[in-house]
Amino acid sequence: VFCDELASKFGTETTAVAMPDLQRGTPILEPWLPTMLSDLASSALGFPAMVARIKLYYTPDKIESDLMKLVVPWLQNERSVQTIACVGFCFGGWVVARALSIESTPFVAGVGIHPSIQSESLHSGSVKALAERIGTKSCLLLPSASDYDCKANSTFVQTLAAQKGVDASTISIEFPGMKHGWVSRGDANDIHVAEQQVEAVRLTVDFLQTNFETAKR
Repeated sequence: VFCDELASKFGTETTAVAMPDLQRGTPILEPWLPTMLSDLASSALGFPAMVARIKLYYTPDKIESDLMKLVVPWLQNERSVQTIACVGFCFGGWVVARALSIESTPFVAGVGIHPSIQSESLHSGSVKALAERIGTKSCLLLPSASDYDCKANSTFVQTLAAQKGVDASTISIEFPGMKHGWVSRGDANDIHVAEQQVEAVRLTVDFLQTNFETAKR
């Protein structure tokens, strides 16, 4: 649904939006005994398995290989895409950071929505070193109230801001009233969540559009 919304904002005649399944059909967080427990309890009990899966199966080398050997060639060859950006939720926010950190990366910009940059630490990496590798590449982060590792005062964002010579608030725009996952999860009973979803999409589209136009110059 999010991909369709992005495509509709940009226009399908000029933009291709793809959602690669880096997990190859296996959700990164699977509910545990969902028929016996609540969704919250199932997810909580499934959390250790998710951490183990990220550490064992979604290593930086694996993620970057999938991006560079599968995703980028498909976009370039099958869809004739010339300018590429990336957007990710939660774990996908770390994937975005990794995409931007690749040497001679083809990704001109990236957006992390309620991102989990701390995934870097599961692979004994440093978020500061990751930010340093991203350098001056365009990155927008939209953290919720609990996404401390991506707020404006975090080490990751402060390092990015210092390298670009900009205020950290231009890189990280916090949604203080929201909980982690509010954009992808939503809440049909809370109009404020719906309004903030719309705002997150608007910020994402505006940011990508600006960077696409810059890349064409």
